[in-house]
Amino acid sequence: MVKREDVIVVGAGLGGLATALALQRRGFRVRVYEKAPQLAEVGAGITSHPNLTRAMERLGLGEGLARVGTQHLKQGVCDLHTLRVMVRNERGPADRERFGAFQYQLHRADLHRLLLDAVLAQDSSAVETGRALAAIEERADGVVARFEDGGEAQAALLVGADGVRSRVRAHLFGDEAPVFTGHVAYRALVPMADCGGLGELPFTSGLAITPGRNLGWYTIRDGALLNLVALVQSGEWAEEGWSVPSDAGTVLRLFADAHPEFLRILRAAPAGGVFRWGLFTHAPLGRYSSARIALVGDAAHPMLPFMGMGAAMAVEDGYLLARCLAEVPDAGRALRAYDATRVGRANFVQAESAAKAARLEGRDAPNYDKSKHRNEESLGLFSYDVETEPLALPEETPA
Repeated sequence: MVKREDVIVVGAGLGGLATALALQRRGFRVRVYEKAPQLAEVGAGITSHPNLTRAMERLGLGEGLARVGTQHLKQGVCDLHTLRVMVRNERGPADRERFGAFQYQLHRADLHRLLLDAVLAQDSSAVETGRALAAIEERADGVVARFEDGGEAQAALLVGADGVRSRVRAHLFGDEAPVFTGHVAYRALVPMADCGGLGELPFTSGLAITPGRNLGWYTIRDGALLNLVALVQSGEWAEEGWSVPSDAGTVLRLFADAHPEFLRILRAAPAGGVFRWGLFTHAPLGRYSSARIALVGDAAHPMLPFMGMGAAMAVEDGYLLARCLAEVPDAGRALRAYDATRVGRANFVQAESAAKAARLEGRDAPNYDKSKHRNEESLGLFSYDVETEPLALPEETPA
């Protein structure tokens, strides 16, 4: 078991906070450093698949998730132009019966708040904002993090949860810029009262596909908001940032041939409430750690959104990392156990998320059906349990 010394977590997003909470639950003292001047999540929806729901339950947040999340009884895939149903999936109690946990869809900010409140309840001073990482120094007895404001922090271990442009990843593996994938996503939250409801749409949670594009939707916050995510294949992405202001007119032009129900809803998107971001990625890593540093979430394995598993993988990472540090009697061996336990699963999901884009947006998209529905459910990803998953323990290094 690792001595209960401080752990620095860089980044206070979902993965960073989940990591901090999992460590706190096992007795570690944690400090989370976030570069943003204040914690705020841009409005967007997020899916808690059964594996993420189970991880949240293991963190003691199952009741909170059920309170802020929405269960959809039926989901599916349809044609963007005609609404013809291609795939229909049963959710709700069916998920509970098959996978032992429900699926929820919710506002990202609500999930972030659940995690943040839980971390601060353990330690009200655990999170510091306005602390942008500048450099890392690894020592035999620990790690020093230096910040752009001139301050520094020392700890036994450091966790990089700072996203696809991670400075922690750059420290470990070199400052290689992430690669644009050729996809741009547009998202909006549309008040149901403004758009007049779902009309003829076949599901309360669904995906409409056509070659080169897809449009996802689901209701959140007890049906008060409709979350929309439109993905298109695009050329070069020149702007920095993952959430650049856009407008509904741009999405309407890109989806001008969509079914009229989608156009009706898009026209109701609030002014200033449409954002776009370019989807970037890194090549898979063979390991996520060094002797004193570990990566979680997009810093380790940037996920494209086609499986909606990015948050789940980040939370799983944090929970398994905490288990390794608590259960393996040496810090270096614990981090090797983390790599051995997580790299295979997370890299597999990263690859499958990218491959799913081709199935949904390729030339054969109009012929999509259940036989082509190779997704997170058919791949068996939903049954994963962060608490009972065996740790892959490496051999002890000879003295």
